[in-house]
Amino acid sequence: MLVATASFANDTISVVTYNLLFYDEIPQSRDTNFRKTILYIQPDVLVVQEIGSQANVDNFLTNVLNYYTPGLYTSAQFYNTSNLNVAMFYKPALFDLLNVVAIPTYPRDIMKYRLLHLKSGQVFDVFGLHLKAGNSSANMNDRNNEALQLRAYTNQYPVNFNYIVCGDFNFYGDFEPAYQTLLLNNGSDIGNFKDHLNLSGTWSNYEYRFHHSQSTRTRSFGGGATGGCDDRFDFFLFSPAVVNEGGMTYVQGSSVPIGNDGNHYNDSINERPVTAVPDSIADALHYASDHLPVISKYVMVSSVSISNSGTSFISDFKLTSVYPNPFNYRVNFSLNVSVVDEYYISIYDVNGREVAQIGKQYLTPGNYKYYFDGNELSSGNYFLRVRNSSEQIIRRIVLVK
Repeated sequence: MLVATASFANDTISVVTYNLLFYDEIPQSRDTNFRKTILYIQPDVLVVQEIGSQANVDNFLTNVLNYYTPGLYTSAQFYNTSNLNVAMFYKPALFDLLNVVAIPTYPRDIMKYRLLHLKSGQVFDVFGLHLKAGNSSANMNDRNNEALQLRAYTNQYPVNFNYIVCGDFNFYGDFEPAYQTLLLNNGSDIGNFKDHLNLSGTWSNYEYRFHHSQSTRTRSFGGGATGGCDDRFDFFLFSPAVVNEGGMTYVQGSSVPIGNDGNHYNDSINERPVTAVPDSIADALHYASDHLPVISKYVMVSSVSISNSGTSFISDFKLTSVYPNPFNYRVNFSLNVSVVDEYYISIYDVNGREVAQIGKQYLTPGNYKYYFDGNELSSGNYFLRVRNSSEQIIRRIVLVK
């Protein structure tokens, strides 16, 4: 049952992007180092790059993420489109995964994950990508083509929709055509992104050392890049709605490469002294991958509290007996009212658009039965919303045809 009261404390979530460096072996000898890193960071959502197959996804889930606490994380639907795939993991106690879309691009697809934050009711999209590597003109053109495909997708979003993109961009500076494509706001579309840093020029410069995520190493081993920490390849970009205060808001200053203290420019990330993380974590970062994980935090604000299980009661009314769910044609539900008020009952899609209004009427204390006919809607996730002048209840319903 999904229950909401008039106000709830803000909830802060963390999203992490991490290039795992050819995570394509089972058993994986680097799992011990990944465990230390993940236990230290404790991400709520984790987007990874360079993971080989479904078997590798399952291994990372079992032997890294859930090693100490079974069931803490689950994985999103996986698309195996190359040997350097993107995957996403999340905490099911905090989120509901609504859908997964693979956006075809060369050389690797861009993945989109739509999440519902259960406590706030906020719906947002996370794009995970790994753009073409290399610093030649041809490589930059390939990256721009990938960025154009992403913009073609985000340009279709409604105004003020929350979305973020993260991963290994392989950008060398703000002069990259792909970077400019993603940030372009020409007034005719609304799918642009914002960079919380807006660094000008070449990003491998010493002045930008606090923002570098590759490489963690100065010597060659395990197939990783060398040269020390001097590239800003891994980061986050946000929709304008995320930058502005609202239902989902970026926490200023929270997006940082884990383990980078700014004192390891062109050096191994675990060269002593280390001030950003404990020495043991610096060693784990060094041996796990040639990339640093990058974290970003967001405040989720809403008057809605959502739970997929259990029963909660509020003073004015409660929603009961929502069945069958999933439903094929018709879903039934009951409303137990204890306070006289005007009640609004409606259905919303995952984009927050009202697709049907079931009722708008004054009700006196009692039990009322309703049904919703989903014959004119396509299969997918929807939200049943009941509200009065002070409270609301939201319940996720699934239409399967």
